[in-house]
Amino acid sequence: MEDLDKTFLKRLAEVGLLATMQRDLFGHAKVILAALEKVRPKQAATLIGSAVLAMNCGRFDEAIDRLSKAKPDNSEDADRVGFFLALAYQGAGRERERNDLLNKIAKEGESEAKEMAEDLLKQIPVKA
Repeated sequence: MEDLDKTFLKRLAEVGLLATMQRDLFGHAKVILAALEKVRPKQAATLIGSAVLAMNCGRFDEAIDRLSKAKPDNSEDADRVGFFLALAYQGAGRERERNDLLNKIAKEGESEAKEMAEDLLKQIPVKA
């Protein structure tokens, strides 16, 4: 198992993540993500995929728990995990935490998550 190609595992994580977005593929997503968790439990893509699956099933607290315990290897993965954590906060109705995290990523981010955070912040109505 240790010799599995990193690119292959990344692609598999991406397939798992895509499968979480199709309700009729949730079963496949669970199998793919469970396998990835055995091989690379701390990989950002694996954690994000599992969190997205939980969110799509309405289990926002589970997604928050998974993502908030993540210890990404680099700042780009930290931004990505943070962005999905912000989405989980949104789903759980925790607006202040969502906004704080999105603002941090938008200000300090170094990956595509920075742009996604900026875009999402623009969509959030400003309260008077």
